[in-house]
Amino acid sequence: MAFAEDLKDGKRAEELVRFQLQSAGIFEDIWDCSDDKYFQSKDIDILALKKDGGIAKIEVKADRKAHETGNLVWEQKTSGNIGCFAKTDADFIVYYLVGDGRTYIFKPNTMREYITKRNQRLVKMGDNAEGYLLNIMELIKNKQIMRIL
Repeated sequence: MAFAEDLKDGKRAEELVRFQLQSAGIFEDIWDCSDDKYFQSKDIDILALKKDGGIAKIEVKADRKAHETGNLVWEQKTSGNIGCFAKTDADFIVYYLVGDGRTYIFKPNTMREYITKRNQRLVKMGDNAEGYLLNIMELIKNKQIMRIL
């Protein structure tokens, strides 16, 4: 898949996720920071005002295959660099399934611990990438992710 198409899906997912989070009333307010170089370097797309006054940092990931495979892909390396999930400073990752519109939210620090404890097998993927395939239903059952929509 071409980078331009990936970027288009990612931008569309960011818009949809902002709308979903606003509609769900999870946060008081939402700001798009995806075009800000500082937040890009931290892998953060959205800032959200929590009900307690704190700020939540959110990374959005769009996935075209997850609705078919049933797996969330945790990118450990991509194009030879550390993957965004492995390095993000976000408090939450929102994972949007392009094929069916389902949206899940999880905490990257909690997921890192989960992967380490379960000794997940690192899988080689295209474009010099490596990551973990995590079954979405198992993640829900083990309370690692929550469905938003």
